[in-house]
Amino acid sequence: MVTGLYAESHGIVANEMYDPILNETFSLNKMHIHNSKFWEEASPIWLTNQGEGHKTGAAMWPGTDVKIHGVFPTYYMPYNESVSFEDRVARLIDWFTSEEPINFGLLYWEQPDEMGHVLGPENPLMGPIISDIDKKLGYLMSELKKAKLWGVINVIITSDHGMSQSSSERLIELDQYVNRELYKVIDHSPAVAILPNEGR
Repeated sequence: MVTGLYAESHGIVANEMYDPILNETFSLNKMHIHNSKFWEEASPIWLTNQGEGHKTGAAMWPGTDVKIHGVFPTYYMPYNESVSFEDRVARLIDWFTSEEPINFGLLYWEQPDEMGHVLGPENPLMGPIISDIDKKLGYLMSELKKAKLWGVINVIITSDHGMSQSSSERLIELDQYVNRELYKVIDHSPAVAILPNEGR
């Protein structure tokens, strides 16, 4: 999304994936994601911004704690899920209002993606999660107004994908159709991605 390219062009096609050129597996849950070789098929917008002489601040946006093409964002917070939304907002506002302010900021929040994967989007338990996100967006607006940034900066709220409800009644048991020895599982949430063994 932040490269202006489709996933097949920028190279990060999933949270878990196999790269046939590198002959390596990538996982967002493993520390080797900080190896820039997985990220360098495109230039993210923060590098373009900085290449024009501007400053960027990133509050835990995926990929911003990776040195891509030899460059980090001007300011960034290494990813740590335990850091509150409020602390992320505070840091971003500090960067926008500093003596050498940023002109482009990114903020990542795990919800509703995280619980949507666990519960499914139509689960009634998602209601309070969506309500909490609404409150958090209200908090962001309030803090931007306090800092006199509201109406000065553009705010874009986005997601990285949609979701649809799955059901145990629509499961396909892969083992009934394909011998498990013939492939490797690359990704499995909620659909499985498999890589056939050589020659299969």
